[in-house]
Amino acid sequence: MRKSVEEKLKIVKSATSRKRIRKLADKHQVTKRTIRNWIKAKSEGKLIVVEKQKSQVKPFLMIKSKPLSELVLKISELHSVFKYRSIFRYLIKDKNYGFILCSYSSERSYIQLGTIILDLINKANESKIKISKIITDSTCIIDDLEALKCKNIIFEKKTHKQIKKYLNFALKKNSYLRNRTYYDNKSEFLNDSLKTVKKHNTALFRGFKMRKNKYINLIQNFNEMQHVNNINGRAENNSYGNCS
Repeated sequence: MRKSVEEKLKIVKSATSRKRIRKLADKHQVTKRTIRNWIKAKSEGKLIVVEKQKSQVKPFLMIKSKPLSELVLKISELHSVFKYRSIFRYLIKDKNYGFILCSYSSERSYIQLGTIILDLINKANESKIKISKIITDSTCIIDDLEALKCKNIIFEKKTHKQIKKYLNFALKKNSYLRNRTYYDNKSEFLNDSLKTVKKHNTALFRGFKMRKNKYINLIQNFNEMQHVNNINGRAENNSYGNCS
């Protein structure tokens, strides 16, 4: 059986005499010559433990861009939520920080999408938060968001492969959503979705050492509003409203 560096060093440390080397060779089922080679390698500095560098989460202030400055957008159809119908998730993901903002609809509607984005932009402006860029894939028809272009935001289209890594929903450890089990009603699903999004975002707030501030307030309030509006059956065919 192959020995790890730590195991080899432990054996070398005990190999203080010929008798000890013989006993260690029998015990660990290796040859005496092998143990002597380990002793030689240690004396030459070739048998050492290399410490693994721990991955570090970048501190909040080390990321050059500000939260919510670049967003990635995707509409996804969820087939495994309700038994006889689908539901669409309007996912907005912070490209640089990973925060999730989302809403749901019974259909894929770019009018609904425009309403959600416009609402987010207006609330960000009220909090003096600048959204600079919104990135989508080819499934989102940017021309249908024409009414939002006067908001001085760059709308950029990329391939799904280019933005796929930004579009994952919450990790399983943060999820309250049922797995392989259908929901009987919409409110149960939306409550579980809201708890999942809250847990995901809260973990990121802690990781970036963010305390109560305008970004946390906007992200939490927006998600609560979107989920509550869906529970209450908000009309899904609103217009964009005036562009100001």
